[in-house]
Amino acid sequence: MRYLLGGFYYRETNRIPFYYIYQQANVNLVQYRQDDENAAAFGRLTYAVTPSIRLTAGARYTSEVKRLDGTLAGNVRACVLASCPDADPLSFSLALDPPNFNPAAGAGTVTLPVFVDNSGASGRRAHFDRATFRLGADWDVTDRNLLYASYESGFKSGGFFFTSDEGVYRPETISAFTLGSKNRFWGQRIQINAELFYWIYRNQQISHLVNDSAGQAIFATQNVGRATYKGAEIDARARLATNTELSADIQYLDARYSTFVYDAPNTNGGVSNGTGCPSLAVSTNYTIDCSGFRPPYAPEWTINLGGQQTIPLQRGDLVADVHAHWQSTTLTGLEFVRDEYQKAYWLVDAQLTYRAPGDRFTLGVYGRNLFDATTIANSGPTAFTIYTSAALNPPRTYGVRASVKF
Repeated sequence: MRYLLGGFYYRETNRIPFYYIYQQANVNLVQYRQDDENAAAFGRLTYAVTPSIRLTAGARYTSEVKRLDGTLAGNVRACVLASCPDADPLSFSLALDPPNFNPAAGAGTVTLPVFVDNSGASGRRAHFDRATFRLGADWDVTDRNLLYASYESGFKSGGFFFTSDEGVYRPETISAFTLGSKNRFWGQRIQINAELFYWIYRNQQISHLVNDSAGQAIFATQNVGRATYKGAEIDARARLATNTELSADIQYLDARYSTFVYDAPNTNGGVSNGTGCPSLAVSTNYTIDCSGFRPPYAPEWTINLGGQQTIPLQRGDLVADVHAHWQSTTLTGLEFVRDEYQKAYWLVDAQLTYRAPGDRFTLGVYGRNLFDATTIANSGPTAFTIYTSAALNPPRTYGVRASVKF
């Protein structure tokens, strides 16, 4: 029998002094103080029923107190040039994938007269606590083959957002079931691991634009329902020779929102809710139903390939590494519109490193995204406009890295 007992305490205070941001059509005034105090106790017990079969039970209780005291005031204005004579024209085109489109050429001007003033109340306090558990079983079928199964629960704490209302969102929880096997063959030169998993998320937290009870447009974090993630993964490594190793990891993922219903402001008279999801109701707000859709950042297929070759030298050695990553079409935002989908892509990285005897120092060159693929990291709508904006992953990057061991 083996046991582990522990405790955890954490406290953080963020003080954000008054600051002012002015842009052409956007003014924000913000100041706040945020406190987070977290305490937890945990334990785990493992009992060997036989020398090769082990049962494990674990639990953790977490108590977290959060406080927010501050204010936020914002003015957002997109206007016609007549009412903003000093504003620069913002070029756009309504054509889909316009050929040779040059934004600087001035294809048009945004004419959306909007004025929003939102402010947040101060002095909020919330207490979140949860007991989470783990149950597991391991079986050493042989000294090179392991079978395992587990159930685990967990939670992600709630928090605040600025609004005249309560402005508190609840914790997000997960239940995770796992069944897997770890194996080594051929004199331990080949390793193959396989795993099946089934995850259930409840009260998932998303952030988006809504209207509060005062009719103010705010950026809120809300709990929207339930999602399931299930799939399989195979991870393999092979040492083909003393200095040659190959690796491959393949994952299949089936992910769906079982329940995903939320409200968003009706800013265009009911013309469109701004998403790829249907509307259940339309009034001053849209009630949007994205149930059944695939979540963002959850590609159906993911493949990682790698190779490492070590070249012994008279003094030290040279190590060459190549890694390739491929993933199928991936959603990068929560509106489920065409522009938020990233098509399937490959990324290739490589590095060449000299290691001195005893690893006293290393010197290497590396390259990331060698073929300079342009891929989306995340995306979302630009408030009160027709645009979807996106942040991109890094382009081709290369450099030199050195280390010294003292």
